[in-house]
This record gives sequence, C-alpha cells and structure tokens, in this order.
Amino acid sequence: MSTIAYKDGIIARDSRRLNNGIIVSDKADKLKIVDNICFFVCGCVCDYEFLIEAYFGKVFEKEIEIEATALVVDEMKLFEISVHEGRVVKVPLMKDEICAYGSGGDIALGAMEAGKSAVESVEIAKRRDSRTGGEVKIFTLYEEARIL
Repeated sequence: MSTIAYKDGIIARDSRRLNNGIIVSDKADKLKIVDNICFFVCGCVCDYEFLIEAYFGKVFEKEIEIEATALVVDEMKLFEISVHEGRVVKVPLMKDEICAYGSGGDIALGAMEAGKSAVESVEIAKRRDSRTGGEVKIFTLYEEARIL
C-alpha cells in the first residue's frame, strides 16, 4: 500500500513498495504519467496499470477486481478515481478540499485535520503505518501552493 495526501495544492506521497508484506523498495515513485495525465496511485501494485487503462475507457473482457485508487491531475484538474462494479468512478476534488488514500490514509487525514500539511501528514503516517515509508515526494498542483 502507501499513503497519498492532498492539501493546499500539494500532493504528497511515500515511496515504499511491498511484496507480500516484505519491503522491496523505499525508492518507488507512485506517480505514473500517461498522455500528460498524472496518476498518483496506491493500492495493489499489480492493479495500477488496470486502473489507468480503465480511466482511458478500456473495457475488460471479464470482470476483474481492481484494488487500486489514484489521485489524477488531468488538465490541471484534480480527481479521485477508483473502480466500482467494473466501472471507473471519477470524483472531482475542489482546490480547498483535503484527502488521503492508502494504508496510512486515515492517519494522514487526521494529521491534516489537526493542521499539518500534506507532506507532514505523510511523514506522520510513515511513523505509524508499516506499509508507508521511504522518501516523501511532492507534486505542486497550483502555482500559489506552498510547502509548510
């Protein structure tokens, strides 16, 4: 899993990758760029590509369960995407909203509610969630965004 958090124009994500509960890397980048669209993915690594393909409209011959979620930046608009009952659910997020996903998402969300930045909230999740770790990477969505 992982932790991805958004607040004040900043998307922060950890860089830990696991395989069957074993840390494989603390240098993974959970940002996937396809056709100038940024996907910040979390969940089952083997499902990332399926989620991205579904975003672009791919219909799978048999119904597959996709255990991944992503924050998506498409033409400077922010969305959350997931798959529910075989369909992509795309929810727009407003600039002033906060959100967090992944195994440390609840921890990060609580930290942001308590006044921490997206970056600080992922750092806190790293201390409490064993599936979150490594370097915290950032993406600035809006020019006026700043790291606290």
